[in-house]
Amino acid sequence: MLTTCEYEHPAHPRALRVRAVALAGAADSPEDREAAREAFAELVRRAPGPAIHWANFGAFEREAGRFPAAVARYREAVDRDPANRIAYEGLLESALAAGDREQARRAREVLAGR
Repeated sequence: MLTTCEYEHPAHPRALRVRAVALAGAADSPEDREAAREAFAELVRRAPGPAIHWANFGAFEREAGRFPAAVARYREAVDRDPANRIAYEGLLESALAAGDREQARRAREVLAGR
């Protein structure tokens, strides 16, 4: 549910995050998925700092089968928050699916505590 602030300030990062996640959850058609992708892109363009934004974008890309894009988004997330194990798990899964052995190796090492 959007708050009054989110209605009054649609470019606020919280409003952008809510919009992107809501669109991703309701994406049933290629057009819907593209609208969600654009919403995530706007979110990380306007508020690039939080790792969670990049990790959510990565999860969306992974679910869409866009594994190289997911790797790039998860890489941004772990660069911003090196302790984010969930982002490393997404990076590992996406890298394996994309055939990116180097990123998969790096993620596996971090997850193994090396």
